[in-house]
Amino acid sequence: MSDNRGFAAIVPILLVGGLVLALAQGMSFRAGRQVMADIGHVAGAQATHFADACVEIALNKLQTVLNYAGNESVTANGIACDILPITGTGNYNRVITARASVRGFVRKIVVMVTKVSFPTVIASWKEVPD
Repeated sequence: MSDNRGFAAIVPILLVGGLVLALAQGMSFRAGRQVMADIGHVAGAQATHFADACVEIALNKLQTVLNYAGNESVTANGIACDILPITGTGNYNRVITARASVRGFVRKIVVMVTKVSFPTVIASWKEVPD
């Protein structure tokens, strides 16, 4: 009879232990997914900032040389962004497009410049799908 009591005592302990282990594993899995989502959010934000920086570089070059055509890559901290060919000519109605990629997250910025020379007039500055 004492053998049955020992068995009856250990079964609930094993069941509770198994339940705690399953809960811990589920929480660990969820935390891992959250960390990956956070990394993706940070990489996407970095890509946006790099694309914005490329647009700023292109805009500065365009203000200095009106026939600046873009179509170049710029690298900072090991991350490259592309200034795509700038459309339009002269001082009015130019479009600057830049694209950056960080850990597979690609961001593309398009800026419509109504007037290049002082004072520079920007009609729109937005992120668009790649």
